[in-house]
Amino acid sequence: MTRRPTSRGVSLVASTALLALTLLVPAGASAAIPDLIRSSAPAPATISAGGRGAVIFGIYNNDKSTVSQLYLVNVAITGGSIVGLYPSQGTCAATCSLGQLKPRKAATVTVVFDASAGASSVNVTGIFNTTGLGSGGGDQSHGDDWPVAQSVATSSDSQDFGGRFVDAANDVVVQNLQAVGTTNPQATKVIAPQTMVGVSVEDGGTATCPATITCFGEASVIEVAGGATFPGGFRVVITMDSSELPSGVNAKNIKIYHAWDGGSENIFLRCSFANGLPKSMPCLNAVKVNGNDLQVTIWTTHNGIMRGNA
Repeated sequence: MTRRPTSRGVSLVASTALLALTLLVPAGASAAIPDLIRSSAPAPATISAGGRGAVIFGIYNNDKSTVSQLYLVNVAITGGSIVGLYPSQGTCAATCSLGQLKPRKAATVTVVFDASAGASSVNVTGIFNTTGLGSGGGDQSHGDDWPVAQSVATSSDSQDFGGRFVDAANDVVVQNLQAVGTTNPQATKVIAPQTMVGVSVEDGGTATCPATITCFGEASVIEVAGGATFPGGFRVVITMDSSELPSGVNAKNIKIYHAWDGGSENIFLRCSFANGLPKSMPCLNAVKVNGNDLQVTIWTTHNGIMRGNA
């Protein structure tokens, strides 16, 4: 005679089956999707043709829970070749293993590259994820990708433009053509205040000055670390051909008008130094070079646009 199972037996069988089914489900398959915010930025936005550049990929944990493992995978480039991956935490080889990411914290990976000769732009892509597997890798943990992409333009105008990623302590000067004359009336140079930042300089054209300011010469546009402020200051050197200088302007009385996002200043204070640094900023010093040309060295804490001020 067939024996019917008791209610206790049915319950035991159901519980056992449920446990077995649970064990078959991949770990983390039902985990909530983490609230991660991705970002990307060029360093700098434009580089000299065939030069060194970088993009910075970032990810921010906008969630209440810690991400146990975070990766950047499938980093690829067109228009250049990758020379290094530099994470703010963890390690990078072909894949970046960034470790944990706590709530309200961010992680970045700086992808440094050399642009190919003749490339008009360089494009870099990658994918942040929580599995370490590439796209289509069959991952089941969260199952989410955060793709990132960034382009960097290149410029072949070596007379008026110079730009690159500064990654060597013995090579921090970024400049365009420094020989001035009637066909190149102004030259601009920046001494980067630190390494692992993008820097670009450009002169040419003009920028509007306030009615109370008498500007002259070309505009020098300076970008250091995407517009960051440096409390310790950095140096900008502008050389002006004598053909740019209004009558009566000389090394003793020249001023520089400086404008940036959120502010402006009229720089006239001459620099005095203690331990190799200015006692007060902004400030400038000027000297005659090549006869009647002027070279103005400015110490400032801001990026932005600079023009001569009579």
